[in-house]
Amino acid sequence: RDLECCTCAQRLAAMAEVLPLWMEHRRPDSVPKTSLRAGPSDEADYIKGASALNGEIVEVLDRSGPTAGYICVRLGLSLVEGWLEEQHLHARSCFDLVVDCGSGGTRVWRGTHRVAWPGGARAPVLAQSCQTSEGRAAFAAGLRSVCSVKGETCFIGATAGLRDALVNNVISMGDIEGLRELLPHGCMLRIVSPLQEAKMEIRAMRRFCDATDAMMSMGGKSMQLGREATMHSLPFAMYHGSGRLREGALPWRERVAAVAAFYKKSTEEAQKDQDIRLIEGRVVGVTDTLYVAEKLGVLNRPMAATEFL
Repeated sequence: RDLECCTCAQRLAAMAEVLPLWMEHRRPDSVPKTSLRAGPSDEADYIKGASALNGEIVEVLDRSGPTAGYICVRLGLSLVEGWLEEQHLHARSCFDLVVDCGSGGTRVWRGTHRVAWPGGARAPVLAQSCQTSEGRAAFAAGLRSVCSVKGETCFIGATAGLRDALVNNVISMGDIEGLRELLPHGCMLRIVSPLQEAKMEIRAMRRFCDATDAMMSMGGKSMQLGREATMHSLPFAMYHGSGRLREGALPWRERVAAVAAFYKKSTEEAQKDQDIRLIEGRVVGVTDTLYVAEKLGVLNRPMAATEFL
């Protein structure tokens, strides 16, 4: 019964989303850009210095439909919010390239095919690259090589690694803006919130799994858990434990015990703060849980929760 209610709610939400999340700005005339307006009207003031370039991918903020022939958007590079005429925006259901910038590394995808970083080198961690002007320049140069096909669009999603670096003042928003200025045309850099990250992951999972399955995703510094209507993000993951195991002069058993106590305490706090309830039914592990399952010899093998724990 609860499941049926959740499904109905999801359907109603989907019906309200008339517009896609991403749209491409493209004018039929020779004008290379369109200025944003402060409101949905031909009389509304233009926003100074804020324009969408032809070929730029913008994020639709109000997906319920146009207002008086205008759509509320956020620009892909400058992140300025405003209104563009509906006639200049075209549906864009996906990007040609997706760059997943996690805490442990960077992965580039074209569809389901992973793209190698230029020169065959390991792609740099974005949070580390942003710390210096040289690092930002090198990251942008790598992207220019990856996005070598004219007109290709690229979504760069920065997750918990960059969020953690910002919170701990390892980098600043100025560093990120410095990188944005160097990105090739057609690239969109987003700092993805915990729940946005969860929604993207479960949307991808739905292509291969049943609509009733829950998701468990593990990254380097955060984990996502649940279903669409009840999604949670836990602000800790494997790197928190691995870091504690490597530090200090305590005997190995004591370090393991300390890590176990840390995860237990962190989980209890997250359960309380987010009101995380018992998840029933089948739970599918994705992302880095697959590497752990492979090492344990349980990849693609269904198991009861008691056996898993």
